[in-house]
Amino acid sequence: MSFKQLTAFLLGLCFVVLAALQYQGPDAAIWIAIFLAAAIFSFTTALERINRVILWMAFVAYAAAAYYFWPGEAALSQGIAIVNGTLRFWALVFASFAMLLLVIISKRSTSLHPPHAPGHVTAKLKKWAN
Repeated sequence: MSFKQLTAFLLGLCFVVLAALQYQGPDAAIWIAIFLAAAIFSFTTALERINRVILWMAFVAYAAAAYYFWPGEAALSQGIAIVNGTLRFWALVFASFAMLLLVIISKRSTSLHPPHAPGHVTAKLKKWAN
C-alpha cells in the first residue's frame, strides 16, 4: 500500500467517524451525508477512481461551507466546545484541507476519452477499420 493510498484510506475512516458522531444531532441526515460524501471521495482516491477536477470542486464546496459556518470572533474567543456551529466549522475546515491534500496526492487528471483497454469497444472498432 502506497503513501497516497494509506493517507486517503485514513482520511476516509476519519470522515466515517465524523459521520457516525453526527447521529444524535438535530439535522443529522444532512451532516451524515456531507461527511460520507467526503469519505467516498477519500476512498475513491485510494482506489485511484476519481478525477482531480472533482476533488477540486469538493475542496471549493467544503471551503465555501466552512466560510458559511464561520462562527465569528466572539464565538472563537469563548472556546470551541460551547457553540455547536463552531465544531461544525472546524469539521468543515478539516474536510476542505483533506480534499486539498487529496488533490495534491492524486495523479489522475482529466481525460475526455475513454480508456483504451484490451477488448474495449473502441479497440474492436479500430481493428475492423483497417
